[in-house]
Amino acid sequence: MDTCDEMTQAFYSTVTSLLDDHLPLMTVTRHTTDKPLVTDQFRHLIHCRQYALKNGHTVRYKTYRNRVQRMSRKLRRKYYARKMEGLRVSNPRSWWRNVKHITGQAVNTNQQLIGLARRASSGG
Repeated sequence: MDTCDEMTQAFYSTVTSLLDDHLPLMTVTRHTTDKPLVTDQFRHLIHCRQYALKNGHTVRYKTYRNRVQRMSRKLRRKYYARKMEGLRVSNPRSWWRNVKHITGQAVNTNQQLIGLARRASSGG
């Protein structure tokens, strides 16, 4: 190799071929209805649990069921802690809005209140 470009090209081709051999790309399917706390490891546990149930391995099924339940609780706790982290100290209004959003309560925004006031004053 005579030029710097040739050396660089040889280096990159060597590195990419090694990466392709030892770290192949994986296809991961995501669904729009998935919750944001679902991880690939959690999906794998669910797949193993369902496979054990389908094939009648009750002991394996119960083991995976328990692992899925534990991981689900842990992921939920971490997700909600991350979601609320720092909001209460920095902005109580924003914190309560997020709490209501997470718990599924209706959030009355100023826009909704203004719209109600306008409809009431216009008689409609």
